[in-house]
This record gives sequence, C-alpha cells and structure tokens, in this order.
Amino acid sequence: IPVRLQLRNFMSYGEGVPPLVLEGIRLACLSGDNGNGKTAILDAITWSLFDECRAKAKDDVIRLGAPGCAVILEFLVDGVRYKVDRRISRKNTGTTGGGSQWELQVRRDDGSWHPLSGTTQKETQGKIEALL
Repeated sequence: IPVRLQLRNFMSYGEGVPPLVLEGIRLACLSGDNGNGKTAILDAITWSLFDECRAKAKDDVIRLGAPGCAVILEFLVDGVRYKVDRRISRKNTGTTGGGSQWELQVRRDDGSWHPLSGTTQKETQGKIEALL
C-alpha cells in the first residue's frame, strides 16, 4: 500500500514538489488535463520498485535540463513500513558520468530507517520483488 511518494526532477516534476501523502486514503483517483503528470506518478512508482516505466532510455526519466532525478516511495506490506529510494544522474554531466542508486529500507519502531539493500542493484531488486 503506497503511503508517501516524493519526486525530484522525475519526468514532468521539477524541484520542490511537495510529497504526495496517501496515508489513510483507501481509494484515490488521479484526474486532470492531459500533460499534468498523472501517468508520471504511476511511472514513478513502477520505476522505483521495478526499474520499469514508459521511458525508452534510462535518462528519459530525468526532467529536461536537470542533472538527475530521485523518487522516494514509502509503502506498507503487512503493516510494516518500507522505503525505496531510487536516484539516477545523467551521463556526461561533466562529473564521473551517469550513476544510479537504489536503496530498500525498513522503518523501525523508533522511527529510524534500517537498510535492507543488497550489495548490487540486481540483489536489491530481488529483495523488493520477494517483499512484494
């Protein structure tokens, strides 16, 4: 169950976008005019969890002109809160090249986050899939 989604420079969303808080919402409807970012919200969820979305190339998820993007998705499984933090930077930005980060964490009773990520992105993907 998704409870919080934070986007930074993901597709049509730029900097300073407030988080989409879904905690306590049992049924939601995404509505609005074409081009307002409804599908980008769904893409952010699937990209953060499965590295899948409608973008043709990896860098296509990054907002035009931005050096990188981030999606943080918090969700519940059997009443336990988890967080996936997915980031990617554009290739050829004058730094060491493009890179990505993909982390899975679980929230402890004291409110802190404990890492569950694997040592590779493939291993982290397997942990996410096993969890879901």
